[in-house]
Amino acid sequence: MWWRRQSFFDHKITKLFFGSVVTGVSALLFPVFAMNNAAAQSSQPIQLTVPQTSLLASGKAAPDAHVTIFRNNVEIGSTTANKNGEFSKTIQPIPTGTSNISILYTDKANRSSSRKTINLAFQPQQQTALEVFLSPTVRVAPQRAIVSNQSFVFSGSTVPGAIVTVQVVGGRQLQATANNIGEYTIRAAATDFGVGVFKFDVSSSKNNQTSELSDQGSFAITQFIAPPVAVPDIDQAAQATVNFVAPPQITAPADGATITTSTVELTGIATPNSQLLLYQDGLVVSSIFTDADGSWRLLLSPTRDSHELYVVACIAEVCSEPSNIIILTFSTIRGVCSIDASFEAYRFWGVAVDDDVALRLREATGSPPLTVHINWGDGESEQFTLETSQMTNQVFRYRYSSPGIYNGVATIVDGFGCNVTRYFSVQVVEDVPLRLSSWNILPIVIGVSVLFGSYSLTRLLIKS
Repeated sequence: MWWRRQSFFDHKITKLFFGSVVTGVSALLFPVFAMNNAAAQSSQPIQLTVPQTSLLASGKAAPDAHVTIFRNNVEIGSTTANKNGEFSKTIQPIPTGTSNISILYTDKANRSSSRKTINLAFQPQQQTALEVFLSPTVRVAPQRAIVSNQSFVFSGSTVPGAIVTVQVVGGRQLQATANNIGEYTIRAAATDFGVGVFKFDVSSSKNNQTSELSDQGSFAITQFIAPPVAVPDIDQAAQATVNFVAPPQITAPADGATITTSTVELTGIATPNSQLLLYQDGLVVSSIFTDADGSWRLLLSPTRDSHELYVVACIAEVCSEPSNIIILTFSTIRGVCSIDASFEAYRFWGVAVDDDVALRLREATGSPPLTVHINWGDGESEQFTLETSQMTNQVFRYRYSSPGIYNGVATIVDGFGCNVTRYFSVQVVEDVPLRLSSWNILPIVIGVSVLFGSYSLTRLLIKS
């Protein structure tokens, strides 16, 4: 019995001994295993995500507009605005450092907004955000040579529901609200502005945000242009035989009248389809063709408090005696305006289709720069800008494409918005007829006589 107890006791001691040994060995070996395990894990590759340098361009345009983004004038991306006119585009990678970023859009009617350009500094591995409210698109029709009794229309697109403002430089402000697809239309009467060349820009606003300004545009309102009711066939032979033209008449306004408006309309009668010359204080300042019934009218912008006026009618090289003389007094001359302009010639006739008309500006006065708008009378118009050194002896050339008689008008506007208008008339023919007169017949007669004399002398010498 003791032996069994002794054996049991020894057995327990043995287990305790070996248990302690195992525990101790494990404790000694655990750091080794842990180090080996860490070493095994550290041998696996570590993946790090490095963000690219990028641009986030967002903002407002017209619905469904095509938005284009440029870096240093090179296209780097594009996107399409949604139905609300909102767009967003992420572009990567972008080179680090400074770059000029530009954004513009083209709407569904192929009208373009102004280009917004900003210089941005791009930091490595960072995204740079640019948010812009792009300008409305705009077109004005008719753009040029708007007769004073017409109206014209601004149209374009922007964010739906935005308030669109057309700001005429130094003049009126026109507004409208874009509809639910971003389109807007603004109609204005030319009589609200007067005569001249006008510059404008357009912007829109919504939710206390205002867009960029559009590129500056322009439109012109000219004086009345009086084309004949119908362009007649030019009987060149009949014109060559004309040796008398009846004096024309000024029927209105009456001599001695006081004019209270900024322009005055002159009317009268003359030989049908003749070229009328208007004399102001003894100098020619305009020319127009009369109508097929002989009636005529034109507008005059005064440059002084009083003017002496009369007209002369011409057919080809033959001109009439002067009309009745009228003296008009003007009570609305603007003291700040001192603009005037004179051309070398206002009447052109017998111009061949293949030849240029040279409208030479002899001299112009006013505050530079001057804007010269020319309506050639055949539906074509041109616009020129003259600096101080160009205000004398400037030539504007034009070639008409078909025969006919044309009334043109040149409107000159200075830097203060002061203007003066001059009319000119042009007769264009298929070819230039040979005008026979005592002066150009004489060389022919002399030449024939010389040839005949030489022939007769030769025969006499042969016979002898």
